[in-house]
Amino acid sequence: MVGHPSNPAEQEAYQRFSRYIWYVVIVMVGCTLASYAYLGISVNLEGAWWFPSVPPFFVGMAFFYGRIRPDQYLSRLMETTAQLFFILSSATLLTFAASHASRTIPLRDPWLHAADLYIGFDWIGYARFFNEKPIMENILRVCYPLIMPQFCLIGVVLTTADQIQRFQQFIFITALVLIVANGLFYFFQPHRHSPISNRI
Repeated sequence: MVGHPSNPAEQEAYQRFSRYIWYVVIVMVGCTLASYAYLGISVNLEGAWWFPSVPPFFVGMAFFYGRIRPDQYLSRLMETTAQLFFILSSATLLTFAASHASRTIPLRDPWLHAADLYIGFDWIGYARFFNEKPIMENILRVCYPLIMPQFCLIGVVLTTADQIQRFQQFIFITALVLIVANGLFYFFQPHRHSPISNRI
């Protein structure tokens, strides 16, 4: 049952996978700090003063429920949530760093536009749809801040369903995808703007 001690093999598998994820977290946070120091840029936390306190909170709660007042369910939930927060935050900050370091990369790549045309995606019509309906902007303003809570909700659901390893796999794959995406964004060679780029 959820919250009850698991069998030794399952606990060992969880801890082993958790170590792998923490290794990835350390690499991503290290790359973030190094890139910002190298580029001489910083993060403006005005309006988000609480942001730096989130990771220590989850890590502290994971330690509390893992060592002081043992509760396997809460301990795992707090630890995996902390890992996910570190990964998503680092990936976001690395995107800013990559954008700053690659000023020559155009805002819209012609290959992506060709892919849009290939699959029949009319992104200009999509943008026009939202621009012509003010209520959609209000809906998006509400939904955007809920992105992080949605990720956390995935953890709550999977952990409650005793599928913690699925959540670990989700975190690990998310980290790898974000690392690859940031790498491609940084190393992608500049291309010419498309014929429609002036309308963006």
